[in-house]
Amino acid sequence: MPNISQAAADNGFAWSNFLTIAGAGLALLGALGVFYFGRARDEYADIALEKERTQRQALESKVEPRRLSDQQRALLVSKIRSSGWKHAEIIWHGVGEPEIYARDLSSTFELAGVAVHVHTLGPFIPQAWGLSVIKTTNEDYVRLKGILDEAGVKSSVESTNSTIGEKDHPTLFVGTREDVGIPATRPAG
Repeated sequence: MPNISQAAADNGFAWSNFLTIAGAGLALLGALGVFYFGRARDEYADIALEKERTQRQALESKVEPRRLSDQQRALLVSKIRSSGWKHAEIIWHGVGEPEIYARDLSSTFELAGVAVHVHTLGPFIPQAWGLSVIKTTNEDYVRLKGILDEAGVKSSVESTNSTIGEKDHPTLFVGTREDVGIPATRPAG
């Protein structure tokens, strides 16, 4: 015979059933909450991932080396080939990206049948930005700037300096991309 009364056993049994049903209800509410709030958390995580992806792509596009498109290269090869130039010079300054772009431009001149001297002047010149067409002793720089403009290749015309010297052939100077750390005033030359 049990140690509790019939009334206590009935009462305890009723409460246990009630707690079991309440527990099941709480478990159901918990499961529904996990489903609902979990989905909301996943949506926020997707938003955060998309934002991170967009920021990463923007950063990658800033540090990705400049390259000529196929259309730009084809137009440049055609125009440079018809220019009659025999020699060109491409000088680069900076680490990594300027050299990659200089060599990309060099291959375009070579495809056009122009012998190209590609080199750097190392630390002997001031920091350089963008792509510059160096003024020559003849009108080659004007023609080269026009060809680059026609192909949609952003460039500027700059005077030579004592380090670069006077040139009588098309000469490009490749510096760091202009959209990466542009100084308040662009250095001359």
